[in-house]
Amino acid sequence: MGYNAAIDALMKKTIVLATILCLIAIVGCKKDNYYYIDVRSDNAECSVTGGGTYKEGSSIVISAKPANGYIFKKWNDGNTQDSRYISVFGDATYIAYFEKQNTNISAPTGVTASIYEDEDGVFIYVKWNSVSNAVKYNIYYSQTSSGSYSNIGNVTSNYCYITNPNTYNYVKVTAVNSNGTESNMSNYAYCYYNGGGGGGGGGTTVPNAPTGVTATNVGTSSSPQIEISWNSVSNATSYKVYRSSSASGTYSLLGSTSSTYKYDNNPMSGYNYYKVKA
Repeated sequence: MGYNAAIDALMKKTIVLATILCLIAIVGCKKDNYYYIDVRSDNAECSVTGGGTYKEGSSIVISAKPANGYIFKKWNDGNTQDSRYISVFGDATYIAYFEKQNTNISAPTGVTASIYEDEDGVFIYVKWNSVSNAVKYNIYYSQTSSGSYSNIGNVTSNYCYITNPNTYNYVKVTAVNSNGTESNMSNYAYCYYNGGGGGGGGGTTVPNAPTGVTATNVGTSSSPQIEISWNSVSNATSYKVYRSSSASGTYSLLGSTSSTYKYDNNPMSGYNYYKVKA
């Protein structure tokens, strides 16, 4: 190879090397981009976190924190997660929207109290109208209408059973919302129990359990009816008839009678089992 050719080859190699070094320099000197993420709350009482300046491509967390008495609703882009990941590819603004909860709650209405009896004993059955934003109900009890009412428990349903009734039974109910706010007490419901009050007169004889209990279908398919009968019991002044859908199930009071028979005019579908007390 001649002198000129060697010079040309060397120059070409030099140009290629310089180009590579230039590319390396360009890549190595590329400036990172940073963007500002603006995170705001639409309510001064509620707070947000996660705003700031971040490198392009970063994955960050933004959060919305409601104050007491508020709930988080959504972000301005429609997302409903109170804490979420976002990727940074440019300046952006995220606004958290909050809603004030209704801290007021109404007292229950339509409170009733009645005696309920089954094989497990005698109870006061208390029922009331549901309150729309209630998460539970507190039950208050007294033996006088104007006396001191004691909290005896709470339930999440709109009814309850109170054990061991006295002669005079007064019940009030309050509603509690998710913030723990309790309503005023309802009007009282009252029921009288002639077997309560801690005592009856002495000298009475407890009657024996009835014998010879039978149940006979005396109705038709369109008008079902079952006759329950039993032998008379000495000293008995009345009888209570109980019904269940299974022999070992829970028996509920069907009704009372002074006779030695009673008709079930609305028997349950399937099997009906009966027990009788004197």
